[in-house]
Amino acid sequence: MTVKNQLFMKSLIITMLLICIPALRSWAQNGKLFNTDNQLSSNLATQVYQDHNGFIWITTRNGLNTYDGYNISVMKKNTPNAKGLNSNYINCIAEDAQGQILLGTNNSLLVFDGNEFHKIPMLNSKNETLATYVTQVYRLSNKDVAIGTSGYGILLLKQNGKDCHAMRGEVEKLKHIRKMQEDKLGRLWIITEDGKLHRKECSGKILSVFPELQGLTAQDLQTDPWGNVYLATKYTGVYVLKAGTQAFTKIPTIANIPIDDIYLSRNNRIYIGSDGMGIYVYDPRTGLTQDNPLFSRQMNLAKSKVTSIIEDNQGNIWVSMLQKGVFMQANMKNDFNYMGFRLGDRNVIGENSVTSLCVNLGDQVWVGTDKDGLYLFNMATQTVQGHFMGQATVLAVCKDDMGRTWVGTYTDGLGYLDPAGNYHPVDIGLPASVGVFDIKKDAYGNLWISTMGAGLFCLTKDGSKKNYRARYGAENNSKINCIPNDYLTKIALSRDGSKVYVATSVGLACLDRKKNSWLSTFRGINCLIKNSFSHCVFTDSKDQVWYGTEDGVYCFDFKKGIKPKKYTVANGLTDNSVASIAEDYKGRIWLGTTCGLSKLNPENGKITKFFTENGLQSNEFSDASVCTAWNGKVILMGGSGGLNWFQADKVKQHPWKANVFISGFLLGNKHVAPGMESGAYTITEDWVNSSKEFNLSHEDNSFTLQLSTLTYNNVEQISYAYSINGEDWRMVQPGVNELSFSHMPAGKYKFRIKAICNGYETPIREFTIHVHPVWYASFWAKLVYLLLFIGLCVAYMEHRKRKEEDRLTLQKHIHAEEMGEAKLKFFMNISHEIRTPLTLILTPLLSLIKEDKDVRRQGIYDIMRKNSERILHLINQMMDLRKIDKGQMVMRMSETNMVAFIDDEYQLFHQQALAKDINFQYVHDCEELPVWIDRNNFDKVLMNVLSNAFKFTPTGGKIKITLTHSEHHAYISIKDSGKGIDKDKLETIFQRFYQSPTSSTDRNIGTGIGLDLTRSLVELHYGTIVARNNEGGDDADFQQGSEFIVTLPLGNEHLKKEEIVKESEEKEAEEKEKNEIAELQNDDVLDDNSSNDSSETDTGKSSKKPAPQDRFSKTKSTIAIVEDDEEIQAYLKAQLGEDFNILAYPNGKVALQGILTKQPDLVISDIMMPEMDGNTLCTKLKNNVNSNHIPVILLTAMSREEDQLEGLQTGADAYLMKPFNMDILRRTILNLLSVRRTLRNKFEGNEDQTSKIENVEMQSPDNALMDRIMSVINENLEDSDLSVDMIAQKVGISRVHLHRKMKELTNQTPHSFIRNVRLKQAAQLLRESKYNITDVMYRCGFSNAASFSTMFKNLYGQSPRDYMMEHRK
Repeated sequence: MTVKNQLFMKSLIITMLLICIPALRSWAQNGKLFNTDNQLSSNLATQVYQDHNGFIWITTRNGLNTYDGYNISVMKKNTPNAKGLNSNYINCIAEDAQGQILLGTNNSLLVFDGNEFHKIPMLNSKNETLATYVTQVYRLSNKDVAIGTSGYGILLLKQNGKDCHAMRGEVEKLKHIRKMQEDKLGRLWIITEDGKLHRKECSGKILSVFPELQGLTAQDLQTDPWGNVYLATKYTGVYVLKAGTQAFTKIPTIANIPIDDIYLSRNNRIYIGSDGMGIYVYDPRTGLTQDNPLFSRQMNLAKSKVTSIIEDNQGNIWVSMLQKGVFMQANMKNDFNYMGFRLGDRNVIGENSVTSLCVNLGDQVWVGTDKDGLYLFNMATQTVQGHFMGQATVLAVCKDDMGRTWVGTYTDGLGYLDPAGNYHPVDIGLPASVGVFDIKKDAYGNLWISTMGAGLFCLTKDGSKKNYRARYGAENNSKINCIPNDYLTKIALSRDGSKVYVATSVGLACLDRKKNSWLSTFRGINCLIKNSFSHCVFTDSKDQVWYGTEDGVYCFDFKKGIKPKKYTVANGLTDNSVASIAEDYKGRIWLGTTCGLSKLNPENGKITKFFTENGLQSNEFSDASVCTAWNGKVILMGGSGGLNWFQADKVKQHPWKANVFISGFLLGNKHVAPGMESGAYTITEDWVNSSKEFNLSHEDNSFTLQLSTLTYNNVEQISYAYSINGEDWRMVQPGVNELSFSHMPAGKYKFRIKAICNGYETPIREFTIHVHPVWYASFWAKLVYLLLFIGLCVAYMEHRKRKEEDRLTLQKHIHAEEMGEAKLKFFMNISHEIRTPLTLILTPLLSLIKEDKDVRRQGIYDIMRKNSERILHLINQMMDLRKIDKGQMVMRMSETNMVAFIDDEYQLFHQQALAKDINFQYVHDCEELPVWIDRNNFDKVLMNVLSNAFKFTPTGGKIKITLTHSEHHAYISIKDSGKGIDKDKLETIFQRFYQSPTSSTDRNIGTGIGLDLTRSLVELHYGTIVARNNEGGDDADFQQGSEFIVTLPLGNEHLKKEEIVKESEEKEAEEKEKNEIAELQNDDVLDDNSSNDSSETDTGKSSKKPAPQDRFSKTKSTIAIVEDDEEIQAYLKAQLGEDFNILAYPNGKVALQGILTKQPDLVISDIMMPEMDGNTLCTKLKNNVNSNHIPVILLTAMSREEDQLEGLQTGADAYLMKPFNMDILRRTILNLLSVRRTLRNKFEGNEDQTSKIENVEMQSPDNALMDRIMSVINENLEDSDLSVDMIAQKVGISRVHLHRKMKELTNQTPHSFIRNVRLKQAAQLLRESKYNITDVMYRCGFSNAASFSTMFKNLYGQSPRDYMMEHRK
């Protein structure tokens, strides 16, 4: 062969390689496998299909799957999202002219409208319904759909048709259909299940004879846009019928394999799917066929059973496989050459990671791998020209000036390969466990070697060796002139070789060879970027140092200082962990990271990113596994997926074109479908990916939007951004396609969305989501509210107007009520003041009536008494009204004979009737009528009504009381013949303080409270009272005047339990009262006799009444009078001073000290006094052991029962109300003094002179206990620490028992008893001894002078000093 021919052949081979290299590039990236391990419903995939929107549909023998690039949605029979799906065995899929999905199953044809599946009836030529196996669904050019079946031939679904009918004509004889395909001329090619090929002409005629295909089994066929027909056969390859020809010809380069499917791509490549032998690709331009160019790490595609192949809108190839799922091979335009495991059989450098690279000669590159030795790879021919060192892990490769290739390994030390390929190990004194991580040659031919644990070595040309090691403490002391530590990764040399930059495990170090210093470069320190884990170090053409760490890359320009410029993901890097760095011939820096490749332009800081989808060996690059060739025009980089090499100028980001869609709209994890409703609203009538508006009820205000570009090949790099109602764009992190919104308030939200990939953006898509308010917050509801508001405003104005009128009308009544309340309040406030002077009137008056027997003056006295009693009666009425108003009036109901009760009242007024010559009658319809009433209060009812009748009945008039009854009620009528009541006043006479109109001369002026009290008392009896005027009628005697009718219920069922007083209790109380009265009368007789006897004995003549005390002693008793009213005090002193010694005090505070000091026999006290009231005084006296025996009488104008109860609770012995009867007061005083003396004599033994009787001494247990207690107290009286616990311990009982017994026996607590014993002892010592007060205090067990003085004064009413001065003689 001539040289010319050799050159021609060489040129031809290179041309063929250049043609093949792009093909290798396109398959360099890894594809995606979808199976049951990642969402697919079944690995038995029957067909893969892309609809007009771009969604991928996958039919399987166990359900239907849809894929949007992020999520696979599975639809199965009897699941909520697949209504109407009657079988999970789905054979084929297609779309009709309206874009609806058609499914062929093992027994039916279904159409999916986006919401549910509907069965399409299949009818044979006799219009009989069929249930058959559907083998293919194929849309014809006229938009009709042909359905291939197994057994019933081809059925035809007309456009907009509702059912399928058998295709008419000769084609009906073809029953078992496998495949159908329409060509450019409209002819329908049909393959039957027996492998025969048929063609239905446009005329309907069937052509079934193709001589050149005789004996072949047809499997599948495809047509191209030029009219060529490709026919795939079983085991006999692929045939083509070119347009315009009449016979099929075989394609020679396609092997005889078990073909099942073929697919013609847009670039006219034929993809051939086999039955168990994978996928082949035939390129008509070159005539070459590639054997299984697709690669997956998860499975062996070369052994797959292909059921269908398609090319999607982006040129990605999808392959469905029986038993292995679906595989997608991305179609990415890229400029990276690749060698690695993804090339399958075409890979020549093994499957392990590439760990180091070094250019050899020409197109040769040394490729170091992890545990697979060293390869000599030729980039031009993509072949390996040598494999060395077997299983070694090669971390560093470097060529020296003598043509030797130095190799640093992880565990096999250091060595070199000579030009002949022989390996020579070199011993530099490294331990076996120390790895060589980098080798660099400087401008002088010296080799610099970094090790992991043995520091830095320098091998010179003459063979000498120098080792740089860290000194002790250098790692923590940056001022030590040495390398910071011995664990080094990578090395970089300055352009002139004077500086050696070393990446250590603790930071960046630099050896200045000229100064032999590790400190000079970094201005006095040996390490920069302290404690950062380093991956690599590199010096560029400008002598700038690039330092790659896990926190980003640092760029140092030591001519300007040591402060670096830092680049991270924030600046646009693909990842912060920078593993390798290189510079191309234009000064651009290429940064390999652990997650992609970045191209940095240092001039403007612009960063371009590349990922696996762009053709990278993987996203992860190895540390410093990088080199450049052809003067920086070609860059080689290695990583975990193999080797990339590329021309720096030709690598770029290719434009990315896509549209963004709403791939899913989720409400409560349920996908929105056309026609789906939310409350009363239809969410959308269209598919969500094309809908412009969504309507949601207020209950569905939480939703999720799923976005997609339906590009499938680079979803990890796509970021989505959205804006609502014109707000700023919000970015979502790459790889995330869901936008979730929770509890969105009602309103219209205008969304804008877009997708961003490698700086390219999709067109903005806009849509609106309307969250409707709850019905009561809707527009119409608000309109109704507005109308209601206006109506309410109008109504309110009318109401205000009427209210103002009513206010003016009722103002008089309100004023009257306020005046009535003010009157009552005023009367109540002055009632006490009225009672006090009334006491000074009534009490002396009663004495005068009793003593003065003059007849004329007796008449005057009687008038005075009646008017005083009238005033007292008025005060009592007001007090009753107040009780009723406060709900404090307690009714005591007892069964009463109403006939006799009214008769008593009748007798009381009988004399008055005679005096005024009034015809007074009492009529009753029975002799006995039991009614439950409170006698005291109902007496006031009758008294008030009768008083009014007598008041307004003139002399000679008539008054009639009538008592009648029915089955359930008693009726009391009181008629008079007076002037009557004005008709317009009949409803107001029972109002408080109402008075009938009178003249200035009218003597019948009332207070206006009697009838109000009457009405209230009747209502408390559960009855009613009404007034009316006499208007003639049956009773001729009463032609004028008025009538009051009281109605009372009979029985006691209407009464509360606490209101009922039993008859036995009432009689007992009456009997007790009578006995007490009789006893008091007897005492009066005895007292009078005793007084007379005593008077006669003592004087013989005198008739003067002696003091009552003379019966018991020769001295008068002392009475303390505590009263702030001077007149009452003077009157009491005058009345009682003759018989008693009187001590007078103006208030309780002054009286307390005097009573404790003087110790009177009895105390009479008012309650309402300044400084200290009577209740407080009584409480203090009864709580003091020195005064608790003194009787106390409370004499006050406070007449309420609760006031009486409060006074008696303080310990008072008697409670008398003003005005009081002096005789009763005197009798009360005598009784209390008598009882006091009786008790004293009984306890002193004077009553029965028991002290003079000689008896055998018998001591009770209580007395014995008290003796023991007193013994302990007397023994420890001077001990200030004497306590209740000490007494209990020494007496031998518990503290609780001691407290109880002391309280029972002494009426005092143990603590009070000890204190009072000490105080009594102190008083005795102060009276009888010569000790001073301090000595007495300590002898009685007191330790604090102030405390002792206070307690003594509280008990005796004066200080210890005053007491001592008064009692010591």
